[in-house]
Amino acid sequence: PYGAFLLLADNADVLLPMAGIVLPFSADVGYFVFFLLFLAGQFALFYFLPEWKKVLVCWGIIVLCWGIMLFPVMLRNYKAGAEFDMDSNRGEMLYHSGSAILGFATGENTGILRDRLRKESEDHFAAHEKEFALVRTRNLYNHKKYLALIRQYPAAFLATHLPQWTMLLPDLPTFLENNKLTVTGRGSLDVMRQKGIFAALKHYLSGRYHLVILAVPFLLATLVLYTGAFLMILCLIKKHRYKMLLLCCAFGFYLLFAGGPVTMPRYQIPALGVFCVLAGMYIPILLRKFLRRIRK
Repeated sequence: PYGAFLLLADNADVLLPMAGIVLPFSADVGYFVFFLLFLAGQFALFYFLPEWKKVLVCWGIIVLCWGIMLFPVMLRNYKAGAEFDMDSNRGEMLYHSGSAILGFATGENTGILRDRLRKESEDHFAAHEKEFALVRTRNLYNHKKYLALIRQYPAAFLATHLPQWTMLLPDLPTFLENNKLTVTGRGSLDVMRQKGIFAALKHYLSGRYHLVILAVPFLLATLVLYTGAFLMILCLIKKHRYKMLLLCCAFGFYLLFAGGPVTMPRYQIPALGVFCVLAGMYIPILLRKFLRRIRK
């Protein structure tokens, strides 16, 4: 679906309907709904405004596809006591993102802060059991506390939610843990926030640096992926293919910003397919350049 979406990106007549069909299949639909609507608005504004009937048809297809696929899940969550949303863990933002904000502002260990915030909320819920019987009321309480933290520490919020290059790394922890070489839950992310990636690597591997050798193929593949995608984007700029660039910008924004301070590689997955296609599109360009030099 990603490949079809990109190949059709220059065909204005079918782009938006394809967006409505493809994006709901992504691994993290909640974020993509926002970007889908943003993209649809941008294309409607710049390309379809004189043809309002086509705009309405495109939006109709998007809403229909999105509704058919997601509405039943969201309704089920609401009836189960959560929000009318794709997931029910919105309150967890207080513990993870909130602890990162507090850690940046105060210098305290984010793991300790996360446990403290969780205990405070759970104690409050236990003391007011009837008031917080539903997941959505507990999430609303945590969300209000999270917004209060943002208002109290706006600079720390911005600093912890800026793009972080560690988001571009492959999911090596899962690979190592699945092969029983390391274990999770040791606070490595907290160490990285406080002391940097090399200190976190030492902590996570318990000083067994030879395990990094196993990561080399994955790191090389990731380097090739993002280098190819970047070079393809430069080609798009050179060829003035601005519709495709808008699409890349939306997925790039997701890749760099959506995870916030929780820099876990799995958050790459929804946008990763697009960048794989971009890197793949650059391969024939590279081959043509190589063949020209050989013939000379």
